[in-house]
Amino acid sequence: MQVLETSSRLRLRTRRSWGTFWLGFLFTSFGLVILAAFAQLITLICTQGQPITCTLTRQDLLLRSQTQMIRGLRGAEMEASEDDEGDSTYRIVLLTDSGRVPLTEYYSSGLQKHRVLKDKVDQFINSNQPHLDISQDDRWMGVLIGGSFSGFGLLFLLPVFNSTTITFDKSQGKFYIHEVSLFTNRRHEYPLYQLQRLEKRESTDSDGDTTYSLVAVLTSGEHLSLPKELLEYQQQVNRFLGLKDPEGLSQV
Repeated sequence: MQVLETSSRLRLRTRRSWGTFWLGFLFTSFGLVILAAFAQLITLICTQGQPITCTLTRQDLLLRSQTQMIRGLRGAEMEASEDDEGDSTYRIVLLTDSGRVPLTEYYSSGLQKHRVLKDKVDQFINSNQPHLDISQDDRWMGVLIGGSFSGFGLLFLLPVFNSTTITFDKSQGKFYIHEVSLFTNRRHEYPLYQLQRLEKRESTDSDGDTTYSLVAVLTSGEHLSLPKELLEYQQQVNRFLGLKDPEGLSQV
């Protein structure tokens, strides 16, 4: 909270939390990396001949494609990767005259799915089938995982752009509440004589946890919710305005 006080004006402004910003930035960036690396449509098109030639295409969510020419296809293998908990993921590796070519740069779940792809390649090689056209679509998997991380990161990022400035101006006889967020910019103005008191409220949820909030009570009966960061400045505001500190807490 930033506080600026003169004889006629008291201004309080909530601070942005840069620690929260970097946490959100980390999760959002990690999600975008997953989207770029895993959200791909893999297509393999092969033609019978001596040797068998293939075109391997990888297309991302932005429809950008990378194409690799393969000569001398001889077969396919299925590689497995096991994590610390014993769960396995898989990928198909093409066996060619020039070496091993992974169908994807990453491993993904679905044992049966990968077996079907391997069997299709082997059947094509051992048959008179003129063409082979297979694909592996991991775009939705990438969107699900990457989008979850990015969405979680945005929950931390968006509040960083929020700020509330409250100004009590005795020379103008008014107080202002200025709220700024990524999508809004609102400024409310009230006569100072309408401000009856600042009231600290206590509420208890179903788990028994207690939280506190601060409201400005107007003579009209309207209650204005104020940032919780203002709680520790309640007495300073009351002294500045010559208001009496309320005794006890208001229950919600």
